[in-house]
Amino acid sequence: MPDAYLVKPDREFVREIIDLGGESLKQCFQCATCSISCTLSPDRHPFPRKEMIWAQWGLKDKLIGDPDVWLCHRCGDCNVTCPRSAAPSDVLAAVRDYTIRNYSFPRFMGKALGKPAFLPLLLGIPAVLILAVLAGLGTLNPPPGDVEYGRFFAHLPLQIFFGSFVALMIVACLVGVSRFWKDLNSRISRQSFNQSSTTASTSSVGTGIVGAVKDILTHTKFRDCTENKNRYISHLLTFYGFAGLFLTTIAVVISEYVFHYYPLPLFHPLKIFGNVSTLAMLVGVTWIIYERARKQRDTEISTYNDWTFIWILYAVIITGIVTEILRFVNIASVAYPVYFVHLVVVFALLIYLPFSRFAHMVYRTVALVHARYSGREEAVESAEQ
Repeated sequence: MPDAYLVKPDREFVREIIDLGGESLKQCFQCATCSISCTLSPDRHPFPRKEMIWAQWGLKDKLIGDPDVWLCHRCGDCNVTCPRSAAPSDVLAAVRDYTIRNYSFPRFMGKALGKPAFLPLLLGIPAVLILAVLAGLGTLNPPPGDVEYGRFFAHLPLQIFFGSFVALMIVACLVGVSRFWKDLNSRISRQSFNQSSTTASTSSVGTGIVGAVKDILTHTKFRDCTENKNRYISHLLTFYGFAGLFLTTIAVVISEYVFHYYPLPLFHPLKIFGNVSTLAMLVGVTWIIYERARKQRDTEISTYNDWTFIWILYAVIITGIVTEILRFVNIASVAYPVYFVHLVVVFALLIYLPFSRFAHMVYRTVALVHARYSGREEAVESAEQ
């Protein structure tokens, strides 16, 4: 006989889910059309019907740490087929935003990133910090002569500055992820999915990591969508563009400090690779913006958290492109201010990662690993066969 469960509805939790974009939550009549239409939902332990019920009842303890919330890729199929226009994928997106806030370390940062009133402050912090460093270096006034960004913000101090904050960002991510993993383990039984194994093992976690990385690199789940198939291509372009720029940054640092070869000429293979990656990101994010604007209030709702992340990412791309162009055309009066803005938005994108929509990349990856580790993904795959 199953253990008794004392229902403790949290009305404040329901209000927050509605405020985060789940405003259609109360329209659900629990018919389970969403679970039937979802191509990612298995016959055993389906979603998102149970999540909709939990959200309506305000069962926060059930939803926080629920892996199925992260197995949803918000393709919008359930939104289209729902006879009550309850938009289950929007509700699950709101739950994911709440989850990020819940696991944020420090927690107040997660709440601040989700409120428009704090945006000027959150952009002002990196601006003031960078100005303080420039003042300390004595380079607040752009140096005369040709445009050379290293004379404005020397590379070593720049790398120490960003490296220090990236280290803090990684610590914040690890704290949040460790809390999330602990809750995943406490809320799901390996035995319920995988009858052949009831204990965890290092190899099973390793297998989960390999499987999750494969899913991420191929974006297989996005390809299974019916309503928003275009998201597969736009997300791939954005993902690989970002990955390419990350690798380019590492390679440039190695080139400068190990091989003492810097700056790179325009047609250097590494420079070309970086520019192609930038172009891929530009096309991908532009496509995402177009699709979100077109489908707003149609198949999905784009919230403040969505748009803030997208526009900051877009600002990083645009200011990066303009910064490079201005270096080659040598317009110092414009180049250095644009470079300063570029550094500010890069800081906002990377350092605020554990608290913003960007964090969904981390938490979804962990959830995908746990889905394979717990046998959840095997249940999905066997149902599809």
